[in-house]
Amino acid sequence: MFKRSMNSIPEHEQYAFYSKDSAAKKLPFLYGSVIAVSAVILLFFRHQTYLRIYWIQLPASLLLAHILYGFSAGITGLSLRNIYKYFLSSLFIYRSTFSIIHFQTAILISFGEEMVFRFFLQQLILEKLNNLPVAIIITSTLFSLIHLKKAPILLRTLKHIDFFVFSCILGTVFFYTRSLWPVVLVHALRNYVLRTQLIFINKEKKNSDGGFLIVQ
Repeated sequence: MFKRSMNSIPEHEQYAFYSKDSAAKKLPFLYGSVIAVSAVILLFFRHQTYLRIYWIQLPASLLLAHILYGFSAGITGLSLRNIYKYFLSSLFIYRSTFSIIHFQTAILISFGEEMVFRFFLQQLILEKLNNLPVAIIITSTLFSLIHLKKAPILLRTLKHIDFFVFSCILGTVFFYTRSLWPVVLVHALRNYVLRTQLIFINKEKKNSDGGFLIVQ
């Protein structure tokens, strides 16, 4: 049965809002920053094979993004039920709203971060230490640290675990697929689904029921 609910977003995030106008103003800076950083990395760190696109990997990457979104909710909400609920709600979010501005933002941020953390940093550490688990752990620790924001200690700890686990999975996928694009797609889609759900909640919260489409 389908119904609208706000329960599949944690209370502290229910009224977070990503302004479309603000995101649009930042797009030129994002494009410039990502292009500049990518150019510098490719100039000094040429792993061209990791830039190949293997189309057969992309459908699995789409599914993985939704699964990881559910696991993220399970970690931060300390609820196994959230994994199933968030996973299903993320599948139906495309019927609710679409923002080309936020889609571009999600792609650009994810591409830039994956270039830095997976394409460059993880590969560099792996070359120096020749130890994949250590390379992934170090990269994921740094990845989680830059994403931490002010929050109550429990929530901050759970977020840290969430980003760390997410990054470890991305690092593993990157290594075994030998391609940057699956992890960019997983990262971008996960970010976009979160933004889309929060935007839709804010659009609908003045209605009698509010929220967004989930499956129960």
